[in-house]
Amino acid sequence: MIRLIASDMDGTLLDDEKRLPPSFFSLLQRLGQKGIRFVVASGRSFPILKEQFASYLDEICFICDNGACLAERKPRLFRRRLFRKF
Repeated sequence: MIRLIASDMDGTLLDDEKRLPPSFFSLLQRLGQKGIRFVVASGRSFPILKEQFASYLDEICFICDNGACLAERKPRLFRRRLFRKF
């Protein structure tokens, strides 16, 4: 049973013009109906991804900022600096 699908953005989910496929949001709704969570994995920051997926924040999980930020259902779940300044 599939419970979660994660996808990178650039070179995977987005086309060459950095656009989502036209059928993406209908597919996202079908995944939700089947109880399958969708995760956007990206090096992009959470505020940028929030804008792109604004209408679907309650249905998407995010692994962003190159893994430094995990977010689900609007509030940020985890954020930690990966390296300390010396």
